[in-house]
Amino acid sequence: MSSKTFRLEFKEGLLIIPSEVREYLHHCPQQTEIALMIQSALHISFQDSDPQTSPEDFKMKWNSWFEEVDNLEIISSDSEVDDYGSALLEKYRSQGLDV
Repeated sequence: MSSKTFRLEFKEGLLIIPSEVREYLHHCPQQTEIALMIQSALHISFQDSDPQTSPEDFKMKWNSWFEEVDNLEIISSDSEVDDYGSALLEKYRSQGLDV
């Protein structure tokens, strides 16, 4: 088994795969394994989902989340509007919008 290291670019949320990498992969057999190592100056905590989690577990977690959301406190639209909100509403009114 042989390996080769390439540098990829990440621009505007997209992983850019250079033609050199595509050409190399074109000559690799079907059973080629690709490993991706990400080095970043930022400390980012990322937690993989548990591979043992079943679809039923996901369903239960989502149902629990929906229940919690359904029980959130409803805030009346009559509540105080902050200065930014007041200024924004005034701007819309000055433009002829009925708010």
